[in-house]
Amino acid sequence: MAAWQDGESGLFLALRRFLGRFEVRLFLSACIVVSLLPLAEVRQLDVVFLAVFGVEFLLRAALVLRSEDGEGGWHWPQRGTLLLLLFDLLALVSFLPLVAHDTPWMRLLRVIRLVALLSYWAPVMHDLRSVLLRRERSRQVLVMGAMVGLLSFTGALALEQLEAGAGAVDYDEDGAVTTSDRRFFVHLWWAFRQIQDPGNMLAAPSSAAAVVVSMVLTVFGLLLVSFLIGLGTDVVREVMTVSHLRSPGLAGHTVIVHVNSSTGQLLEELVRYYQKLIPEGSLSRRWVRQLVDNARRVVFGPRYVVVGRGEERPSFLRKPALTRIVYRSARASHPDFMVRADVARAQRVVVLADLEAQNPDAETIHALLMIHDALRPDVHKQASPQSPQLGARKQVPRTGRRASDGHHTQVPERLLIAEIFDERNLPAAWAAIDRGAGGAARGSGAPDLRTFVIPIERLVGLLLACVARIDGVGPVLEELLASQGHEIYTCFFPEAELTTRPRLPGSYDDAIAELRARAFARPPRRFLAPIGLLYEETDAQGFTSRRVALGANGNAGLGVRPWTGVVAVAPNFGVLRDLCEDLRSRSVVVREPVVADELAGCPEFDQASQLPLRRILVCGFRPATVGLLEALVLAEPQAQILVLLDDEASLAAAAERFREHRSLAEYRMVSLSPGSFIAQDDGSFVYQPRLHEAMRCGRVHLAVGDRSSLLQFVELPAGFGHAGDLDLALLLATRREDGDARTTQSLLALEVARSRGGRRSSLRVVAEVVEAELCARLRRRACLRGDDQVQVYALENLRAAFLFQSVLIPAFNLVYGELLGPWGQSFARKPVRAPGRGSCSFQALALRLVEAGELLVGVERRRSDGEVIVDLAGGDGNGGRVDLGTLVAIWVLTPDAAESHRGSCVDGPVA
Repeated sequence: MAAWQDGESGLFLALRRFLGRFEVRLFLSACIVVSLLPLAEVRQLDVVFLAVFGVEFLLRAALVLRSEDGEGGWHWPQRGTLLLLLFDLLALVSFLPLVAHDTPWMRLLRVIRLVALLSYWAPVMHDLRSVLLRRERSRQVLVMGAMVGLLSFTGALALEQLEAGAGAVDYDEDGAVTTSDRRFFVHLWWAFRQIQDPGNMLAAPSSAAAVVVSMVLTVFGLLLVSFLIGLGTDVVREVMTVSHLRSPGLAGHTVIVHVNSSTGQLLEELVRYYQKLIPEGSLSRRWVRQLVDNARRVVFGPRYVVVGRGEERPSFLRKPALTRIVYRSARASHPDFMVRADVARAQRVVVLADLEAQNPDAETIHALLMIHDALRPDVHKQASPQSPQLGARKQVPRTGRRASDGHHTQVPERLLIAEIFDERNLPAAWAAIDRGAGGAARGSGAPDLRTFVIPIERLVGLLLACVARIDGVGPVLEELLASQGHEIYTCFFPEAELTTRPRLPGSYDDAIAELRARAFARPPRRFLAPIGLLYEETDAQGFTSRRVALGANGNAGLGVRPWTGVVAVAPNFGVLRDLCEDLRSRSVVVREPVVADELAGCPEFDQASQLPLRRILVCGFRPATVGLLEALVLAEPQAQILVLLDDEASLAAAAERFREHRSLAEYRMVSLSPGSFIAQDDGSFVYQPRLHEAMRCGRVHLAVGDRSSLLQFVELPAGFGHAGDLDLALLLATRREDGDARTTQSLLALEVARSRGGRRSSLRVVAEVVEAELCARLRRRACLRGDDQVQVYALENLRAAFLFQSVLIPAFNLVYGELLGPWGQSFARKPVRAPGRGSCSFQALALRLVEAGELLVGVERRRSDGEVIVDLAGGDGNGGRVDLGTLVAIWVLTPDAAESHRGSCVDGPVA
């Protein structure tokens, strides 16, 4: 019974939102206006109008008799509401076929429907009324009206006194000067018209008094009209401002909180991805439903709400693709913040860092706490039980990336994603979401909530470290992080099925083998590459954390576990979703044997090796730089790193940052790092892994220097000598006004330092700038010079890419934290030793590498024009054949040289 009542309440809430939609109100308003046109063609459509207005009347009557919250049952409406409903019913009578429509009473009843327009646009009328009734505005209106009346009265009195009954002017414009032109009220109306319209001036100066009065009234009239125009402009502007303080009336949308330099690019990526009209997959009921949703999205635009500080819309929202996005001005601490963005009814909420705030993470945690409480099912009991759509593919976030294609679970799930800069603030952010962990149980039928905290700066640092140690990995990561091409997808299993039947074998090796076998048995165009599994782990304190296991094998230490999801590289989410749904069938998968002749021409591959990292120069320092240095020393235990800082204050702050990193590790407040840095007597820092406390890795030296000076690079401090003799130089972006300018100068100075004696040194440079446009220019310059040792990345692009992934992939930071770091499975490039011959399938090549404990992720081949490209998971052919003659290298997933530490890949408490 309770479930039926919940379903009934949800139905009425859905009806209320449907009738309140802008498109529905606009359609009904147009129907009312057209039905009133005195045309014979319109009269022939009375049956259509009767059906439309009749359905609308029945729905509105049911909502009027229902309580506003949908939970209080039926009630008797107020008298005014009931009277309007009665008038609406009488208006319907005029559309009945058996009624004489040409009678005055029927025409009057039909005109009554105009009253419904006021109810349709009641919020706009209410805003206009509230603006006009403001004390200052109402006084302006009263003063303007009083001036018009006073001037009209004065002009009429002047005509009465000056003309003295001469009657030489036709004031009533009846074509003749009569006694009626001498009446006072005729003069008053003529004076009023002179003020309102300058075109009413006398055509001929037949009366001097009338000419003088007409000129004076016309001049004052021009001033009053100017005043009226300014007043109207202010009223319209204030009405628009007030309308932006209201709820946009959306449900199942995405809310993006805070506006920064990455917001525009993030929205462009999301809109570009969701602009696809034809859905993936084969013809089915789900495919048709998705096609209808896509068409609706194309017609009505994306369903996004951006919340920022400024009153004006940001400039990037003026782009044609983003003009339909709703913008609201509010702070997260504002009492109306939740209402202005319809946060309680949103499908996903993304809290970005507020870079204008003095402490961005504090603002993020504050907003996270408020929004998490509002989205919790036990707090917001009126959340819509329906599964609203987001863009092209979003229905049920639990299904993982692009989970919009639908899934067998009936429990819609909402996402809350927060961006954290400083990993020191991760415990506070996790506490903000963990305090609501006692909400409605999953699988209970109430809307569920999954919360993810993204340490964005740490991920950016890990990406730079990955690019620095793995040759050629940049294009692979750019394709995986962008909206085009193949990407990494995660698919969570419905929790109800986890408790009823095992989806995969408990052993990791057996589970990944079954996934691989099922993937290889799929058609070529539905091929994907499974790379790992998701699971949850509970520690001694009872906190449950999400974790990921990647690779072909080597995870036997995990034991037998109930796997909660799958990770794969695929062309689209539909492919992974179909594979997971196929797991419901426990039928034996028959793997087709690999034909020996197919691999007869397969070339031999060299062993994967990382780039030299013995001597490294780092220019600049940010809070996440410690994590970057940690990844470098774990990849190369013998690394010697020099961090060049601007001044003594920056050096002291950096040293304090190292000490804080060690304190966090000792108190186990953040489990992202597998160790910590230890200060030495000479001011340097060495790294100590947590599992091997007697081991010391690398050495980090801190020094003050001018990173934009060529002379500084010729003679580096701490005995590092000439920059051209080093292996790697990392130029980190700073958010100072001249940060990008100094980074550019440093890059050019290093370019000169690398050219010694007419030859270029082997120094590799990885530069990071803030602006995306500057990054594109520096990349073009390096390409024109043929300098493949210089790689430039934009901080805006990297943040937007990671945030784009976080919006679409649940637990994406787990996967990329493992792949980018040197502590577990990572990408490896294995070049071809000698060219092969013939061709083979992607599956056959992958099966050959499985025996070596490696997962094939993609191939690197040379096109006919000489360009080398990377095809992930089979490339554009979706599992097609690989031309072994054009093969340059392969990309595999293999254990890194550093020892695995699973504590580095954790997503915090499960909320």
